[in-house]
Amino acid sequence: NIHSNDVSLLLWQPLIETKPDVYLNPLKKLKDILYKASISANTAKAYGFLESSNFLINALTLEDVNIATKIKNKMNNPAIIISSGASLEDNVDFIKKTEKKAFLFALPSSLPFLYSKKIYPDFVIAVDPCYGTFYHLLKYTKPIFLIAPLTICPTIFRLNNIMPIIFNYGTFLENILFENIDIVTSPAEGSVFINLLRILPQLGFDEAIIIGQDFGYKNHRSHVPEGIFEKEFLFWSNYFNPVENSIKKLEQAAERTSINVNGKEIITTFALKLYYQHFLDKKFSIRLILPESSYNPISDNIKKINYEYVLKNYPNKPGVRNIFPVQKFLQMQERKKKMLDFLNNFYINIKKNNNVTLEYKKIAEKIFIDLNNKKHIKKLSKIF
Repeated sequence: NIHSNDVSLLLWQPLIETKPDVYLNPLKKLKDILYKASISANTAKAYGFLESSNFLINALTLEDVNIATKIKNKMNNPAIIISSGASLEDNVDFIKKTEKKAFLFALPSSLPFLYSKKIYPDFVIAVDPCYGTFYHLLKYTKPIFLIAPLTICPTIFRLNNIMPIIFNYGTFLENILFENIDIVTSPAEGSVFINLLRILPQLGFDEAIIIGQDFGYKNHRSHVPEGIFEKEFLFWSNYFNPVENSIKKLEQAAERTSINVNGKEIITTFALKLYYQHFLDKKFSIRLILPESSYNPISDNIKKINYEYVLKNYPNKPGVRNIFPVQKFLQMQERKKKMLDFLNNFYINIKKNNNVTLEYKKIAEKIFIDLNNKKHIKKLSKIF
């Protein structure tokens, strides 16, 4: 409950030097805790208002919404989660040989590489409110079911090949709109991978095969080729290679660390290490499986399999449209009006009153609106 900005630390170096092994370990742990708290606070500040404004635009402009509803029936096939880590390149053959037995759920950053290998996922999941997700989806021209919250970039819903299926991110405004609907829900915590692990059991899956979720560098790469704008970004800027040189310098300057799993040391960054620890701290109601060629073993408790295991143990998957119920969002206009009336009262209160009530201050915090930020208030007025 303490913000990282409120913490001060006094270190007595002579004491630490007497027993460095004893004293440095807790300091390193404390550093990681403060680093994680700082990243979380900064991320919430940077993305919170953007997500709220995206949600308002999407909720008030879309005529209807397809929602994913929870089901109790067990899925007879596993899900394959495809992330864009460098080891994805080692598992192309595994995916191609098992795609008739498993449902493919891809993260947006993996789409360009998968497309180049003629692998077409059944679903894509996205939660990023910024331009990056739109960039990857824009290049992917085949029809695709997109699992996403209404907080993502509004332009995504205007892509002709996208068939959106909405889940509830659990934000303050979403809970008003989705009240009393048995919609699939995953809390907003900034990780599309972890969101998917929470969503899949609600869709009837009890097994997920993880591919490309490396949490570190493989052959000095954190992502598969074309995973993060690389091909176009570097190609467009090859005049005297200024950007390549800058990227190399940034990579060399980045503070590196490592994670150790089953005696294997994996070079990573502090951000990825914290992400990995965050993943390990979570409990999921789905069994995780790894292909034999996974680069990061993640944990010695996770079973590793080959493609023959999948072919032998699972039936052919049914049609994608039949795997879970997707319902049209009924009474959308009534719910929009209820939400709009609430927001109008909120907006009038903060716009006209110099002394904003405590109730509205709390609401503003929940939807990440800085009442002292003129840009936030101006953005709200534009949306209305």
